[in-house]
Amino acid sequence: MSIRFLRNAGSSAQPYKKIKLHNKILGETMTSRLARMCVLLCTLPAANALAGTIPPNQDVATTLASPPTLIDVPPLKAAAQRLDQHGIRIDLNYVDDFIANPGSGIIENQTGNLGLFGINADFNLEKIIGLKGATIHEATTVYGLRSNSHMLTNQGSMLGTINYLKYHSPVVLNMLTYEQKIGRLDFEVGRSNVLRYFWRQNCDNPFNCEPALMAGDTPLMPLRYASWSGLARYQVTRAWYLQAGGFEDNAYNLNTNGLHFSTNHSTGTLGVGEFGYTTTFKTAAFPAHYEFGLWGDTTPHTNPYLSALGRPVQIYTKDPKASEPDPIGMFAEGRQVVWVGARQHAVGAQPKNIALTWGLFAPLNGGQNFDLEAWLGGIFTGVIPGRPYDHFGFRVHYLQLGSDFAHSETVARILAGGNADPQPRNEYSFEVSYDIHLAPGVMLAPTAQYLINQDTYYFPKTRIAPRNGFVVSAFLVISLDHMLGLPAPRL
Repeated sequence: MSIRFLRNAGSSAQPYKKIKLHNKILGETMTSRLARMCVLLCTLPAANALAGTIPPNQDVATTLASPPTLIDVPPLKAAAQRLDQHGIRIDLNYVDDFIANPGSGIIENQTGNLGLFGINADFNLEKIIGLKGATIHEATTVYGLRSNSHMLTNQGSMLGTINYLKYHSPVVLNMLTYEQKIGRLDFEVGRSNVLRYFWRQNCDNPFNCEPALMAGDTPLMPLRYASWSGLARYQVTRAWYLQAGGFEDNAYNLNTNGLHFSTNHSTGTLGVGEFGYTTTFKTAAFPAHYEFGLWGDTTPHTNPYLSALGRPVQIYTKDPKASEPDPIGMFAEGRQVVWVGARQHAVGAQPKNIALTWGLFAPLNGGQNFDLEAWLGGIFTGVIPGRPYDHFGFRVHYLQLGSDFAHSETVARILAGGNADPQPRNEYSFEVSYDIHLAPGVMLAPTAQYLINQDTYYFPKTRIAPRNGFVVSAFLVISLDHMLGLPAPRL
């Protein structure tokens, strides 16, 4: 299952760029703004609350005109406006995720559901205490309507959806940071997650777009939970930017939902740096977003599959472990509008357009679980007559398992009493999705994926080889603040 919410940042300058699914980036860096713009104008407000990122397909928002609202509650709007005047802006979003795997995975024909309620806030310290360029950001997710929470462990790591909650508490902390803007420089420190700033999910349906290689080859799991971090960003021009950040490796977050502030369980640091380019329909005829970067991790690594004697660890459990160098890798992602049609008259709608998306992730000194991940896709926005806000897309997704990882899955299956057929190293997913604008602030996003050669990353001791087949899901996204006509995000 998966879910995500969009959040809004503090005050800001001009529209520059965005970064990952829940939109809280640097308290109003270009990224934040675009995300918010999309949240209110394009009714895709809840793209990634857990990840702290922004929905990619909404980056090309074109106008700041206020969209229509679904419900008019004057007292509530008046109260929200008063809070905004004093520097406090609150965003409320709900996402419900239903998923089913007819005829695929390890255990077939299962369904599951997960609901997420996002409570996000920005505190503009310039308005509150006169501290210019300063903002405090908060993002929290509350889980509910859970059914068959562990269903996705039956599917392989190719399925890019948000992991179910493990810890008994339904509350997850995604962000609690302090941001300071000084001219073109932007600094942010506190509790946050790497998906808020890097590896922007540029698929049509961002709920299915988390890089599996980063989730599997770094000790950050789950990627969306908050840990201690810091980030610096420099806006070179209106389009070009540089940014770098460090994030605490603390797998204990999986047991505390990011609410454990101690560093007692820290094992190292993930460092990420990138340079990127972003334009929108306000600044370019054919908007684009590109990001290129490197990552490295300092947590001590050992080979989880082969011992120092080169034997399978599942069988030779007493063999000494084989140490491995600290992993480093590269990544590159892009989204380029390649065709633009007529402008649409609907408030806040983009021109009709078609965009190509792509991504590439690869370790540079050998991967532990995956050696390569790549995808290519397309997004069609506003091309259906009478549906200016709708968009649909497709994606072909490829993931190559590391040789040790693939061999270990074969050995584990044999030990569990299964067949000796080798685990394929090459996995594929063919995806189609359609985001339907139902009403102001309400969006439904059905998605279908056909998975080939799935691994058993989340279910390593099964004797059953996963079956090829479909996984279907539907995400209902409700931007409560947008529906009620509350103040739009600061742009």
